[in-house]
Amino acid sequence: MSSLRSLIQELLSDRELSKGNSLIEISLQVGMFMAGGASGFIYTFIGFEAILLINAGMFLFSSLLMAMVKYQSITLESDKEKFFESF
Repeated sequence: MSSLRSLIQELLSDRELSKGNSLIEISLQVGMFMAGGASGFIYTFIGFEAILLINAGMFLFSSLLMAMVKYQSITLESDKEKFFESF
C-alpha cells in the first residue's frame, strides 16, 4: 500500500492526487475480492501449483508494464537539499 501511494504521488499532480488515491482504494478492494474468488475456483479445479504459476506470470507482466511508465520527477524547491534527503 505505501509503495503504491508513493508511486501515485510521484506520477500525479497535486490536483489529481485525491482522485488517484480514491482509485487505488477502490481497485485494491475490488481486486482482492475478485482474487479471492478466482483463486478458490482455480484451486478447486486445477490446483495450487496453477495459482503459483499465474501469480509469477502476473508479477512478470506487471514488471514489464512498470518498465514502460514514463514520468518526470518532482523538482526540488531548493538546490541546497540533496536528492536522497528529499525522501
